[in-house]
Amino acid sequence: MKVRTLISSLVTNSVQNEADIAVVTDEKSWTYGEFAYLISKYKVELEKQDFVSQIPVAVTARKTVDTLALMIALGDQGHTPLVVSPDLGAAVKPKVFSQAGISIELAAESVSGNATISVTSVPSEDTDAELSQISLKDSPLMLTTSGTTGLPKVVCLSEASVIAFFAWAKSYFDLKRSSRVLSYAPLNFDLSLLDVWATLSVGGSVVFVEPSKATNSNYLATLVKETKPTVIQGVPMMFTLLCDGNERLGDDKLDVEHILVTGDVTPKQLRKRMAAMYPSSKFHNVYGCTETNDSFIHTSVAEDFSAYEQLPLGTSIEGSTFRVVDQDGELKTQGAGELHTSTPFLAQGYTDKQKTLSAFYWDDAEKRRYYRTGDMVTVESDGAVLLQGRSDHIVKVRGVRTNLRDIEHVLDQFEQIEESVVFSVPDEVEGVILHAAIKTTKENKPSGFSLRVHCSENLPLTSVPQRFHFFDNPLPRTSTGKPDRKAIQNSIQSQEV
Repeated sequence: MKVRTLISSLVTNSVQNEADIAVVTDEKSWTYGEFAYLISKYKVELEKQDFVSQIPVAVTARKTVDTLALMIALGDQGHTPLVVSPDLGAAVKPKVFSQAGISIELAAESVSGNATISVTSVPSEDTDAELSQISLKDSPLMLTTSGTTGLPKVVCLSEASVIAFFAWAKSYFDLKRSSRVLSYAPLNFDLSLLDVWATLSVGGSVVFVEPSKATNSNYLATLVKETKPTVIQGVPMMFTLLCDGNERLGDDKLDVEHILVTGDVTPKQLRKRMAAMYPSSKFHNVYGCTETNDSFIHTSVAEDFSAYEQLPLGTSIEGSTFRVVDQDGELKTQGAGELHTSTPFLAQGYTDKQKTLSAFYWDDAEKRRYYRTGDMVTVESDGAVLLQGRSDHIVKVRGVRTNLRDIEHVLDQFEQIEESVVFSVPDEVEGVILHAAIKTTKENKPSGFSLRVHCSENLPLTSVPQRFHFFDNPLPRTSTGKPDRKAIQNSIQSQEV
């Protein structure tokens, strides 16, 4: 993490507030002094590797203190880390790495108390040196997001935008040394910019949720009760699990200063449960994406939070602005259109120059850059902005933007599949569940297990359908000859009733 203010803050806290808790894990609580010492050990290990100076490297995003220490050590030595999910498919990884000029992946772990770095060479495809230099100009961190071709895009953040986000988060959520922030999201998610990095930048405490227990409602509720976080941010599924666990363990009223919901629409029934569990909290509906970070926020008290039929996106974060554009490219002051946002936290763009040009644009009159979100919104007569959905077959699965066409593209590459249609079905716990309707060839029908393996090798785990439905006959078509998605979905759901 190549952010000078973050690195200097960690150094200061390791000296002046050495005994303060930096990170809480299931195994132990790490003080700032211990964390700084671990970082120094990873610096020594990096020097042994003798890497070329200031190169981009991939880091396996295992949720450990060792991974955090390695990322800080890399940044201190001028390297730009691309944090990637441990579950990134083997078939996709070389293609993703080639976008950023990356040929090695590092993973951090402690072996008998010693800092150890494993180095894996990953052959990349047609690396573009120019693109890798773009990512290094002012990028402290690179993240991945889904693209329209099935291949995740590499997003280059900028140091100025990350510093601006830290400053806003510190002010808006009153982050300080005494703050304790629950970290539920994986380290390769943009939510970690607040949960982990902004928290460490002010000398607060990060409370890690162990990934292997992240869906255990009793574990989550117990962790929150014992560690008493002051800030909790998460997708609706996480809050559903927290409510379930809390109700099962005693239905306590919890004292949390700030509750942030993000990544998806939060159902009204869940909001009622959350308001009952956190009656004195400030509730924030946060909207953003990897390319822009947070750009809208709606803040309310418990009573109001639970009363809305649909939570509005709220108002633009200070320094941000937006516009709504209809299909003809006309700006809308009321009605429906695609949301374009401009924020102080805007990324440099993608490592792919053409993808950057298609998604980001400069407004010469306003002297600022905008990002085309692909989200459809409606501006009400009172100025409220309501999220309506996606314009390009993208849904959110556990807070991750997921392109249904990407999944279909991967499924159709399976030799026993003639055609596929993927759709999402609302679910009270997970938000949505992905279903795949499969028209098989005349050969042997594939198993659901083989298709899950195929998808997991080529897609993020959140993009792997949970249910497969096999058809011997052609899938229903519309009058224009395209797959009738609504008819297919209705047919499957009627059979399951």
